Amino acid sequence: MVIPSKVSDIPGAEPVVKAIAPVLQDFLQKESAGGIVLIFAAALALVVANSPLAIAYATLLELPVVAGVGGFVIDKPLLLWINDGLMAVFFFLVGRPGSETRSPRRSAI
Repeated sequence: MVIPSKVSDIPGAEPVVKAIAPVLQDFLQKESAGGIVLIFAAALALVVANSPLAIAYATLLELPVVAGVGGFVIDKPLLLWINDGLMAVFFFLVGRPGSETRSPRRSAI
């Protein structure tokens, strides 16, 4: 199976991407976008956790993820990466005033 390397390699995909891109770009410019995505992700997680897919969901969260540089290795399940890493980034961004999160230079500590 050959995996396409560009959108133009997928037949019929380019018009769809051109139609969705401006809408997605407008959505991501809104300050409420992160909160909306978080609410939908939490709702999806609740639905999946209380469905027949619960076993697969639990298995996914227990999936070991390893990151290391030289002798320094962090070996944690996916759930802990989400809790520790992504939540730290989320709260960093939420804690910044809205105007400062638009520019990485201004949001640098």
